[in-house]
Amino acid sequence: MTQYFGALFGFSCAVLLTGVVGCELDADVAANETGGTPGNGGSATGGAENGGAATGGAATGGAATGGAENGGAENGGAATGGTGSSTGGAAGGECSAYEDAAGWSIEVVIRNESSQTIYLGQPEVTCTIAPLFEVTDASGALVPPVPDCGNPCGEMMRGGAGGCPLLCLFPQTVTLEPHESTRVVWDGLYGVDVELPEQCTPAGETAPFACDRAEEIHPGTFTFKVEAGMSLECADEFVECDTCTPSESGGCITNAALIAGAKLSADTTVMLDPSYGVGGGRGGGAVAPVEIFFRD
Repeated sequence: MTQYFGALFGFSCAVLLTGVVGCELDADVAANETGGTPGNGGSATGGAENGGAATGGAATGGAATGGAENGGAENGGAATGGTGSSTGGAAGGECSAYEDAAGWSIEVVIRNESSQTIYLGQPEVTCTIAPLFEVTDASGALVPPVPDCGNPCGEMMRGGAGGCPLLCLFPQTVTLEPHESTRVVWDGLYGVDVELPEQCTPAGETAPFACDRAEEIHPGTFTFKVEAGMSLECADEFVECDTCTPSESGGCITNAALIAGAKLSADTTVMLDPSYGVGGGRGGGAVAPVEIFFRD
């Protein structure tokens, strides 16, 4: 295990045996983070992979933060944007309505059809692994990733603890040579703020109790956007970047690296419906992937 220190960020880091770079916050920083107000410093990440470089989970996504309140999650955007909250209140007082939604299994393929090597990932260290792409609904509102720093309603109802993980993750960068591609599975979940009614409020807390719930998108029109860099740089100036390791998803992955140089972007707009695995029965046959192309 190779150990090094990210003094500029207030945490110490190590390359674990799994190849993931983990960083532990210094004691004074951790004391301010634990139980603190969740931040949105860099997408959906803080210990996640969805959107991360290897799992999409996302990046944004994944992929991928912020604006479902305007025409998205909270204003019932299902008819025009594909996002809409289904927990306006627990029918019959059933607390199960505040559990996270199951989500979908949407395959996203990013293809480099250009003549240049490109790098996918995030441009700065955020202590999370951001999704490779961001998603907006038909109204143009960003579909916000499920926060890693927060108070999941399901966990709260079972007496769990929220807040931020103490392990700070360094980002990953995916390298795609010309005519290479990488595949990411997006669960189609986004985060919404809700309030638990009295019958669902954790013991010792006062209703209404604020928490986070993962909602799933509804069939609708969505735009997927990816940003790529023309080079990469090490996330820690005191340590050389790891070797780029081939990935089963396509391309190769460099741990503790950021995208840099000139930036390119690519996007695609699709109508997500049962043919893409959204809506209808779950666990059916083969579905079409969402494809995003980088071209010269």
